[in-house]
Formats: sequence, structure tokens, C-alpha cells
Amino acid sequence: MHLPYTRISKYPYNFRTITGLSIKTFDKLIIKVRPIFQELESSKLRHGQMSHLPTLEDKLLCILMYYRTYIRCLVPNNYGYISKDVISDKNQVKNYGTTTT
Repeated sequence: MHLPYTRISKYPYNFRTITGLSIKTFDKLIIKVRPIFQELESSKLRHGQMSHLPTLEDKLLCILMYYRTYIRCLVPNNYGYISKDVISDKNQVKNYGTTTT
């Protein structure tokens, strides 16, 4: 599935939900990252397959989506926390960790 920046940036609410950043903040981040990225790309040897993500915006969007998913879903489960997004029953969240005797 390919979700290009040009498409998702038309929907600010969805963009923020997916990345955790507003479009304005994302654009500022792109401005800061672009010189570093261009420097790395210019020194890179061109062997192998080309990236499936053509633009820097698409690459950064993919990274942010990955981190957002990892932090919200995988980290809490690995450390024994329950995410409120995963459990919809408020009583389970409220009573989690309490023991009944």
C-alpha cells in the first residue's frame, strides 16, 4: 500500500492521527532534514534497487507512521501496559492490575 504525502496532506486530521504531527510541523521538519538527506544521498553509491518511496516527504511519512504504530501498539504490550486504544472496555482499564481475593 502506498500512501503518498501529496494525498494524505490534503486531510489534516488524518495526517495528524497517522503521524502525530500537524502538516505545518511536518513541513518544518522536512526543511531541517532535507540538507542532511541530500548530503547522505550524494555520497551514496547507486547499486541495488531504487527506493519505492520517491520523495523525502514520503520517506519521512513512512518513518513517522512506523514509529507512531510501534509506540502506540508494540511498546505498551512488551512492558505490560495496556493501551486504552486497544481495550475498549473502560472497566478492564480501570480494574487492570487489581487483584480480587
